[in-house]
Amino acid sequence: MPDIKALALLLALFGLSPLAVWADTEPQHWQKIGSIEHQPEAFTQGLVIRNGIWWESSGLYGRSFIQRRQQGQTPLRVDLPDRLFAEGITVLGDSLYALTWRAGQLLVFDADTLEQTNTLPYQGEGWGLTTNGTQLIMSNGSAQILFRSPSDFSIERQVTVRWRGHPVNGLNELEYYKGLILANRWTK
Repeated sequence: MPDIKALALLLALFGLSPLAVWADTEPQHWQKIGSIEHQPEAFTQGLVIRNGIWWESSGLYGRSFIQRRQQGQTPLRVDLPDRLFAEGITVLGDSLYALTWRAGQLLVFDADTLEQTNTLPYQGEGWGLTTNGTQLIMSNGSAQILFRSPSDFSIERQVTVRWRGHPVNGLNELEYYKGLILANRWTK
């Protein structure tokens, strides 16, 4: 799970105020703890920061990749086949899980080496991905949040997100923190 500084950075990257998440707590004091160069041509779809390691998925057909970066080390990068559009990612245990947008494939990589270890099928689109430490939590552009098994990606539970009784569609980038699932809405 991300630490509070990493989560604040992730929220800021997606235009969310970290202070709004903890509105009922004491004011937080934030400081820049480092920076990392980023390719301006990347179409970032997923970002995970844990223990000083950054994993990123970048989308677009013919340009999708997964990369792992750590200060002082040469970045690792895996380019995906032209037919795949990389989407959300998460790290659980020693594995990095990466959704594809419309190909219906969950790509599983060794989180340290980025060697692909498995491909698991699913129905529909893949958008956002996070973990609660035991399950993978996925969005698909609808109002559904799907809790899935990391071993076979089967659906174990699903929840419909509603606001004032109406489904909230377009749920995208997901983050999990202390029992909360944070999401943005595509184009909102």
